[in-house]
Amino acid sequence: PACARRIDVYSCILVEDLSTWLQRISMSRRRRSEGSDDRDRYAKRRRYEDDIEEQLESLILGVGEKSTASLESNLEDLAGVLASDLLSHRKRILELLSKTATAMPDKTSVYSTLVGLLNAKSYNFGGTVVEKLIANLVEALTSSDFVNARYLLRFVVDLVNANVIVPASVMAVFESFVSVTMESDVAQVRSDWYVYAVISALPWVGAILSEKKGLELDKLLDTIDQYIGKRNKDHVEGLRVWRTDEPLAQRDYLESLWEQIKHMQKDDWKERFIPRPYIAFDGVLREALQHTLPPVYPPAHNESSCYPTPQVVFRLFDRSDVTDGPSLPGTDTIDRYVVEEFIHQTIDVFHKDRKACALALVSFPGKTKLPLNYMLVEAIFGDLFRLPLPPHINIMYGSLLLELCKLNPSTLPVVLAQAVVLLFDRLDTMNTVALDRFAVWFSYHLSNFQYRWAWEDWEAQVSLPGDHPKRKFLTEALEICIRLAYHQRIVEVLPESYSPILPPDTQPVIKYGSEVKDSLPGSAVSQRFLTQVRNKASLDELQSTLNELPVEPGQSSGLPFPVSLRLEVLLHVLLALGSKSFSHMFMALTKFRSLFNELIASEEAELQCLAIVFDFWRNCPQMLTVLVEKLHRMKIIGFKSVVKWLFHPAMNGQFTRWYIWDILNQVGKKVIELPDAVSKELQDVDEKLKQVKGDDPDKTSADLQDKAVSLTEDLEKAETERKELFLIVLQHFILVLTQHLAEHEKEGKDSHTLWFMCTRDRLRQFLYEHQKVVMTYRSTLEALLFTDEVDPEVGNVYHQFGTLVA
Repeated sequence: PACARRIDVYSCILVEDLSTWLQRISMSRRRRSEGSDDRDRYAKRRRYEDDIEEQLESLILGVGEKSTASLESNLEDLAGVLASDLLSHRKRILELLSKTATAMPDKTSVYSTLVGLLNAKSYNFGGTVVEKLIANLVEALTSSDFVNARYLLRFVVDLVNANVIVPASVMAVFESFVSVTMESDVAQVRSDWYVYAVISALPWVGAILSEKKGLELDKLLDTIDQYIGKRNKDHVEGLRVWRTDEPLAQRDYLESLWEQIKHMQKDDWKERFIPRPYIAFDGVLREALQHTLPPVYPPAHNESSCYPTPQVVFRLFDRSDVTDGPSLPGTDTIDRYVVEEFIHQTIDVFHKDRKACALALVSFPGKTKLPLNYMLVEAIFGDLFRLPLPPHINIMYGSLLLELCKLNPSTLPVVLAQAVVLLFDRLDTMNTVALDRFAVWFSYHLSNFQYRWAWEDWEAQVSLPGDHPKRKFLTEALEICIRLAYHQRIVEVLPESYSPILPPDTQPVIKYGSEVKDSLPGSAVSQRFLTQVRNKASLDELQSTLNELPVEPGQSSGLPFPVSLRLEVLLHVLLALGSKSFSHMFMALTKFRSLFNELIASEEAELQCLAIVFDFWRNCPQMLTVLVEKLHRMKIIGFKSVVKWLFHPAMNGQFTRWYIWDILNQVGKKVIELPDAVSKELQDVDEKLKQVKGDDPDKTSADLQDKAVSLTEDLEKAETERKELFLIVLQHFILVLTQHLAEHEKEGKDSHTLWFMCTRDRLRQFLYEHQKVVMTYRSTLEALLFTDEVDPEVGNVYHQFGTLVA
């Protein structure tokens, strides 16, 4: 068929291989001449149709990629191919075109031009595309898919540039979105998003709207300006990476973009980096008929709506930091936003494929007009440090930077090293959570380069106080480096001057092992117990030996409070035997679990267990973290005991360490996510029950009913535990912060110490990271914990959190 040949011809144009096309035609003729069976012909026809649709998908999604032909030529050829196949593949083409709006937002103008060319050839199909896009937009808004909704809105309004829709329709949609700012008693995050969706689309359509609908646009911009001027910005304090605006201001995302839009407006809506292929087809597109958009009304607000969290724009580089090549666009220019938007969109699209992502980033069309490497590094660190959570997993950003270094080995590593130096110099004012992420990334990055770094440049920071951010960063980074390598390897690469902050060797502290001291209480019994374990004695024999030791708590050397000698011997011996690896350790805990059941039967015993485990693995935070999480998963210790242990005065020396909060996050994550997992499982069982009853009520499965009852009980228990977790964690935060403030006020000292700022940052992060769950307990928290009697310094953190979601 002619359509297949046109597709094949165009495919070969893209790869410059005409012989491939001739070979395909020859093979297709041979295939058509083989076989005469009706079933075979049907199967071949089906495969043939699938092949054509696959080629259509490849052509549509691949347009604008690397090709020797111009983009305009490719678009014109593709529009001709698609127009010829609308009759037989209309549905598939429609699906693919609507998919590009969200799957490839960086090529919005390319696909809006393609739709414009198709609209010029088929007015009806152009209208169908517009209807499909509007339906997708409404669906995204209704389902709270706000990321894709913003991309869809931009795609729809960009169609005005391709003469597909009338400018008045675009203004109507914009006015409908901005009308949300007039609503009363709704969350600010709702109106923030609708305003952001509008102004983030203006770089694409501001010029044509100013020309065609200037008065209406000015009125809309005035409304937006009034809204942005009066909105609450208390949330900025809790979301900024830097605590000060020196040397670069860290501004709210909406306020920052609005300043860039106003700057663009003063510059007659000019920008340099948005591709506009529709300009080349102005003569063709101008002759096409236009469509009017149907009304688009923002869905009413409801409690289940989850709007995007506001952001603070991360800034690292200034123009003075770029010494060679093109200058860095100013922070108030729209070019800065457009390029950063391209970077973020590319990462969102390719975040699962670091190689493709890096290749797409360095292929930015306007890279010769700006210092792309600086903007890439700043944008990637901005995503990595974003509070409360980065858009993607942390390791993705580390691996992406490595790929970028491989693609630009002579330039990007230099910029990345410059960024590290700037970040380190500004650690004094960096948020504690961002500092942790910086330390983890830095260690990971060095692990790929034999841990080579100009360590001598930071030698002076070794003598700083232990809680100073720069010394804290070095300590954490070295500890993670040891995790990724081994202790001696890191010793070899560091100067001797780093010995005061070098973590100790990660070997366990074995009190009851093969060389136990006779002076230790229970030493003789521990030796017999160790021998019995090695000789595979029965559990009854082991229990009998342990029973010779007192179970009542007593004071033990190296531990902060009394512990049971029986429990201490049991744990030390088993941990020593399993200290070779995680597998050995888990096997020992599993095999002898019954011995723990009797000894660890109370919250007091659980705290003793954690103290003993910490004493054993105090030189290896990684093993300690994994072991505590394992004990919690095995239900040997509960989450309440973990929280009380972490906030216990005995842990003050470790309280600001990263691994302490890693333990809390790991244990808390299981408790927080469990109700959702149980709820989903219960829904699946309920669906199965409905199906069974619908098929044959007499055969209703009793097992499914029993399982539903059991899951209902599990869900109630899980929800209760989750609520208790938030109450106990937040209660302990309030207690330690209030006690710190009271003591410093009594002594007349400045309460804003490094410890206080670190702990306050941790409290903010806990609230912000779990904001959706916290909001369900808001009334309880305000009644029991964050009352008017709470110190204003602590209460202000909760107030800022409230403005974030209000």
